[in-house]
Formats: sequence, structure tokens, C-alpha cells
Amino acid sequence: MHFQTKILSLFLFFLIFPFFAQFKPSKNYTTADGLPNNAVRSLYLDKNQDLWIGTENGISKLENGAFTNLVLPKNYTNNSCWDITQDKSGAMWFASYGGGVYKFDGKNFRLFNKKNGLPVDRCRKILAYKNNIFVGTELGVVIIDIHTNRLSVPKGIKPHFGVFLVSDFFIYHNEVYFSTINEGLFKIAYKNNIPVIEPIHEFQFTYSLGFYDNTLFSGNKGFIDSFNIQELIKGKATSKKIGKTIVWDFAKDKKNNLYIAAWGVFDLSGGLYSITNNQISNISTQYGIESKNLLNVVYSSKKDILYVGSKDQGIYEIQLDKTIDYNPFNNKAIVDFETLGAKKLVLHQDGIAFLNPDNSISRTISLTDFKKFELQFIKKSKLKLPRHEDGFYELNYKIPAPEIEFYEILKHQKSFWISSNIGVFEMNFEGKIVNYIPIHSYKIGFTTDDKFIETIPYAGTRVYEDVYRMKAKHFSEFDKKTPVDIVGILNTNNKTYLISVFQGLFVHQKQKFQSLLHDKLWKENKLKFITKNQKGNLIIASEFGTVTIIDDSNSFRILKTIPKNQIIGNTTTFLESYKDFIFIGTEKGINIYHDGIVQLFDKEQGLKDCVITSSHIWQDQLFLGTKKGFYTLNLDKLTTKKNTVSSIEIRAIAINSIPIHQTKYKWFSYDSDQLICDY
Repeated sequence: MHFQTKILSLFLFFLIFPFFAQFKPSKNYTTADGLPNNAVRSLYLDKNQDLWIGTENGISKLENGAFTNLVLPKNYTNNSCWDITQDKSGAMWFASYGGGVYKFDGKNFRLFNKKNGLPVDRCRKILAYKNNIFVGTELGVVIIDIHTNRLSVPKGIKPHFGVFLVSDFFIYHNEVYFSTINEGLFKIAYKNNIPVIEPIHEFQFTYSLGFYDNTLFSGNKGFIDSFNIQELIKGKATSKKIGKTIVWDFAKDKKNNLYIAAWGVFDLSGGLYSITNNQISNISTQYGIESKNLLNVVYSSKKDILYVGSKDQGIYEIQLDKTIDYNPFNNKAIVDFETLGAKKLVLHQDGIAFLNPDNSISRTISLTDFKKFELQFIKKSKLKLPRHEDGFYELNYKIPAPEIEFYEILKHQKSFWISSNIGVFEMNFEGKIVNYIPIHSYKIGFTTDDKFIETIPYAGTRVYEDVYRMKAKHFSEFDKKTPVDIVGILNTNNKTYLISVFQGLFVHQKQKFQSLLHDKLWKENKLKFITKNQKGNLIIASEFGTVTIIDDSNSFRILKTIPKNQIIGNTTTFLESYKDFIFIGTEKGINIYHDGIVQLFDKEQGLKDCVITSSHIWQDQLFLGTKKGFYTLNLDKLTTKKNTVSSIEIRAIAINSIPIHQTKYKWFSYDSDQLICDY
């Protein structure tokens, strides 16, 4: 085959079996990955759903995440490929802007240019239909018979300023239609078996066409025209104008979602858009597409992948059956999450937002709301405000609303509790602040018998009999059993566990605290995160990366230790558990631990920002907060079993695309049926 490879190529036979594997919702391919040029002019999915790419400087094919570049004959002087198609016999056809048309049957090339029948070598579009290839040039259409390679040029072009620029094709009722940029819509008709061009509708500026469900979309200069095809052909059509950008390509997925690739040419309106109810929405940020110069988009139904080609940044591969969604949330820093039924509560730098299932905001509680409630409490309350000399971390009541800092939000019984640098607030499920506790605590919680826990910076811990009246029992920081420097609180098996960043693990049971470090039950002293799995076992991450799974149902028993050297990354940012999986966040991404195996979900899979500020699991979703918005991950998709390679057989070897006969490589042996890669 005429494909160029940098080193020897191995053609392998793969046996497939189900196994837990990484899931890749999106990726950007550029010249760094082997693409011949970052200016992508055309994308095409062949009968095997493999992607062919035409660029300004070469043609490539993407298979299994790797590019192989098509080596053209030396006498083909133009590598700019503006469109690609495949005929019913399997041959590939390439429209070159300046070089004519190239046909490749898998072994041999054939060139069609001005010397052998094309009106001009600048070819823009190409369509395979039945036994013909329809070529759109800058001087009309050329029809090539795929069997005889004979060319015919339909008459009837209406040049505008000396050109008749074909911009796109589509099929309707077994007839071929095409558009030109300046003249409108036309049809290829046959009179006495001779093809001719018939005008259908005259309009200016048609850069692309999309035909779906009897609706014809036309990319105009700064908007989209939408026509009913039947009315259009009858000459009675009126256009519905959609959007404010120039569209260069359309694609539709199996769920009937319509996508458009846009490049504004003279402005920054380009990007990837979706069309719903005659409205377009920019979804570039949602899929991490940075380029605003998009020229093409195709959809693979086999893989449920959307491929998007750009004029400057290569190809974007988008997994529509996505595992991960990103919500920029107006670039707000996310502090914590909670849930209420189908709604999410997001604690962020400017307050609290109640989010509907579609992430629309139904209610907000602002910084001013919190500050007003604090001031009203101070004005009306008869309680003595806590002071430093009374053993409290004394609050600064002069902190203005814009300087409020939130620490966490947690749900207990029928309320939410929010801690901050101006105190602790209780909020009901309707979003109304109902109580204020004038204490400062970085980590709050409740015992298994519903008593409020206040961890005091540098001053021990209080367990409140009545938090509203400030009645509590204080546990001194000088007692070795008292929790200090607490960063996590968790209830399980009728016990309340507290983890310390310096003093290890504590447990509260029967109104008493116990230090497992002091009692020499567990020597780990620097802990960072705590959670539990579906069996109720504790999962604890230390500051230095080790994760320990503990059974405390009858006694304190270590079930498993995940060593630091098995975890990718140096700093643990969060810890969560779902079913039999453990998710360990680091600066490198999400370490997914299952049955002794760790796999990484990172920037390549769509987690662009690995600096995680908060995490929360609700049902089958993992919420991850960042300093600019949050991610939502579908855990069932993230952890599902997928096909992967189990065994490998070497079938053939080629060097620089030249097959090497078996007699030439008897020295080569590969007895193993496994491919082992250091991660």
C-alpha cells in the first residue's frame, strides 16, 4: 500500500475480549501526532468507518489513533485535498484544489486533470453516487464513470465573474443537486442520456449544504438559510434565517442532533454549533475546541464519534457517548457540592446556586444574603458572642460580603450546613437561611446521634448538645485522644471518624473520642481524605499518596493498601468510591483503581483542568469542582468494560510501505501472546 511510515509497520491480528479500559471522550490531533498539516480541508468516513483527512499539504488516514499518510506519485504536484469520497467498488477519490482529481484503488493511482478532460484543476467538492463520481470544480461539474473512467461535462453553467464555483452536493429522489457560491441551487438532469445543468433556485452566497428530513440548510454569508425542499424545488420557498456565522459543513448523529462547523472568516463567530428548534448554540467550550476556524464535521455512527476539522489546529475527535461534561459556570471557583433530589447545590466563591438537571440555575443565595443574616443575628440575638478568651476562634464581624470565604456545605437531616470565615449557617431545602452559629470552623460534621461537631483551629474539638444555644462539651487539645487539625469527618457503622493532617485517625463512639495513633492501632499520622465504599469499608488517603482500605465492622483491620508508587501523580486532590472502584485525584488526573489495577483519566480524555478543589458523588455521577467551573462524569460509562486487545499475531512486515517476504525475516520471533507496556 502507498502509505508512508517512519519505521517498520506491523500488521497485527487482534482477538478481542471484554476488559476494563480507558474511555476517551475527546482528543485533539495535530501535526505532533502525525497529521501532515494542521489546516484540515476535508474529512471522510469510508465504508469501514475509518477517517480520511485531506489537508493543505497531504492526505492521511486515522486508524486506532494513529495516522498513516498517503504517498502520492511524484508527478502529482499538488497535495492540497479539499474533499474525499469512496465509490461503491471501494476506490478512494480525492479532490485537489489545483491538482485535479486523484483516484486510488488501494494499489494504483489515476489522475484526472485539465489535460484529460477537467475544465479546471481547482476541484472543491466530490460525490460518489451509483456508478459515477461527481466533481465540483470552479467551472461547474464533471461526471466520471467509475468503471470506464470516462469524463462528461454537463452544459448549462452560468459563470459569475468568470467562475462557477461548486460548493456542495446532495441527493434527493435519486437525483443529484449541487450549489454554487454565487448563483444558487442546480440539478443534474439527463436529456437523451446526456447530463445537463438545470437551475432550481437563484440565491447568492452558498458555502455549504446540509440536507436532513426534507429540510435543506444552506450556509450563507453570516447566517444559515433553511428551506423546505419540496417548496424550494417548486420555486415557492421562503427562507428561515438561523444564526450569525458562516457555516462550512453539517453533520447529524444517531440521536438526530445536528452539528455545524463554522468559520466567521472576518470575525470570531466560528466554532462548533448545534442546531435545535431553528436556534444555534455554540458548544465549542463544552468539548474543549479552541479553534474558531472550523471547516468540516463528520459523524461516525459505528463509534458514536464526531470528528471536527479546523483550518489551524488539526482535528478534534469528540466522543458523543461522553463520560465527561464541563460547565464553565462563569469561571467561578467551586468550593463544594451537595444534592437535593435531582438538583445540585453548588457552593462557589459568590454564594450558592441550585441547579436543575439541565444545569440551569433555579435559585441563588448571594454573599449579601449571608452577610445580612449574620448582621441581623448579631443585632437581635441575646446569646453572648463567642470570644477568644472563652476558648473560641473569635470571628471578625467586620468582614464585608465580598470577602466572605466558604469552606464546605453538608446535608444533615432536613437542612444544609455551610461553614465560612464569618460563621456557620443553616439553610433549609427551599434555600432560605434559617439559623446562624457564630463560630469559625474549617471542618464541621455530626456524630451518629446527630450532635454537631466543631473542630477548632489549634484548640481541640466541641460536640454540641444544643448548637443553637451554644451548649457543648469541649475536648481539650492537650488530651491525646482529642481530634486536632481535622480535615475530614465521616460516619459509618455507628461510628464517627475524623482524620487529621498531623495526628492520624480518630473515632467518636459512645460520647468519647479515641486516637488510633496514640493507642498504636494504626501508625499513619498524616491523613488527607476519607470516604467509604459500598460495603461500608473505610478508604483513607494519606498526605504522601498511600491509600488504605479498612474494615472496621468488628475490629480495625486493614484489607488493602494501594502504595504511592502505583498512583500516578504526587499530590492527592480528592478521594471517592463507586461500586468496586476507587477514584484518587492527583495533579495528573483521576486514578481509577479496580482489582489491583490503576488507570488514568486525564487531559487526553477531557479533564483539561486537573487542579480539583472539591468532589462529590451522587447516584452515577461524579462532580469535580475547579477554580473555573466544574466537571460532571458519568461513572457507569467511566467504569464500564470495553473491548481491548488480548493477543497479538504478526501477519506481515513492511518497511517504508514495501512488504517484506517471510523468507527475509525468519530471524524475527515473537512467542508471547501479550503486549506489556510500562505505564
